[in-house]
This record gives sequence, C-alpha cells and structure tokens, in this order.
Amino acid sequence: MEFTQAPDTAQSSFTVEGPDGPLLLGAIHLGQNAETLVAAVEGPMPAGSYTVSWIGAPVDDHSVQGRYFFSVGATR
Repeated sequence: MEFTQAPDTAQSSFTVEGPDGPLLLGAIHLGQNAETLVAAVEGPMPAGSYTVSWIGAPVDDHSVQGRYFFSVGATR
C-alpha cells in the first residue's frame, strides 16, 4: 500500500479477506520507499474476490482508513 505521507508502522495495519476467510500475513513493514507498507501473504490465494481493509496512521497521528477490492482468477 502506498500513502502520501510516511505511515507509522506501529499504528498502521491492514487485513486481507478472501473467499475462504482471512489470509495470514507476515509482519507489516516499510517497502522500498518511506510511504509504502508491505506484508507478505503466507500461503495460497485461491481464485475469488478479496477485500483489503486498511488503517494508515502517519507520523502526525491523523489516521485514515478504507478498503478496496480485487479478484484472483483461476490458473490453468
């Protein structure tokens, strides 16, 4: 996830809900730049619809939140 300001990793979070329930994610950490949070998905991602719910707390402590959706297609 990319933000317009550097997020506080201790107060920012996100979850991913898939067709079989919540996905197990690794530790949330800064990505290649200071405005990006990343976490590895631990395990398979079956075909279906997913919802990412997130809270971003920048260093100035004004948190924002939201969600977005994506789909994973079946592999052949």
